[in-house]
Amino acid sequence: MRSTSASARRTRRSQAIFGASALAALALGGALVATQHSGDQESKAEPGRARMPAATGQAGSTRAGADKAAPKEAEAKQQTQDGAVAKQPRTKEERIAAVREAAAKHTTKINYPLPPPPSGRMLTDAELHAKVTRDGGETRRLYSARTDLTGQKELAWVTEDHQTIGAVSCTDKVRFSATTPAKARPTLLICWRISDARSVYTVAVNPDGKPSLKRSVAAIEKEWSRMA
Repeated sequence: MRSTSASARRTRRSQAIFGASALAALALGGALVATQHSGDQESKAEPGRARMPAATGQAGSTRAGADKAAPKEAEAKQQTQDGAVAKQPRTKEERIAAVREAAAKHTTKINYPLPPPPSGRMLTDAELHAKVTRDGGETRRLYSARTDLTGQKELAWVTEDHQTIGAVSCTDKVRFSATTPAKARPTLLICWRISDARSVYTVAVNPDGKPSLKRSVAAIEKEWSRMA
């Protein structure tokens, strides 16, 4: 009986050792599987992390493109004024035309004075006998002198563009400088009769209409006869 009990104890001890060894083997296998599974997950995650530098490179190229575009935009803004791009002349003729146009814009027009009278001396008001007559809304000034009044005072305004009534010349076209053409002044009328020994002329103004040609001619003929 004692030998049988000892044999049974040895059998149970062997079974316990075998069971412990089996459990240890299972535990080790589970650890290996877990480690391999974790490694697989890390391997699968690697491609995602590997693509991140590519995104950084793309952002860098975008910034580089923006940096290159910035000078071009600044240059375009410098070439643009008031919303219009300045046109650069390309041919020689266009460059010459552009220079002339710029010079014309920055050139001040000079109006030269009327030439002096043929006598070379401008008479004073005291040397001219003046009479003022008012007929309605018209004011007429009459000047006379015992000399040639060509080019004197208002007679310097008249040109060859005038009409003749008998011995009297009249015009409403006057100029105020040697470089400007004569223009018609509907409210102004200048008439004259001139010789070397005596001269008579009138300056008539009517703000409301055209001065009377008939009255100016009659006034000159009357003064001319008085001076005879």
